[in-house]
Amino acid sequence: MNYKKFFELDSITVANKEIYPIVLLKLINVKDTFFNIDYEVVMFKIIENKKIYYKNVILSQKDFEYVKNFF
Repeated sequence: MNYKKFFELDSITVANKEIYPIVLLKLINVKDTFFNIDYEVVMFKIIENKKIYYKNVILSQKDFEYVKNFF
């Protein structure tokens, strides 16, 4: 089976900004045996001075808005 799921990774702090990579995890498995595990950074959540910004890396605008609502 193929699975795809979005995850927020731990933050990276640069100056006064906290940057959270959001990745798409892709798994391929058959009967509890993993054949492939892959991830791709799709966007960043940036927190600066208590304001939250998002930076789209590869998502379409529709997917970007959909994922942004979860994080």
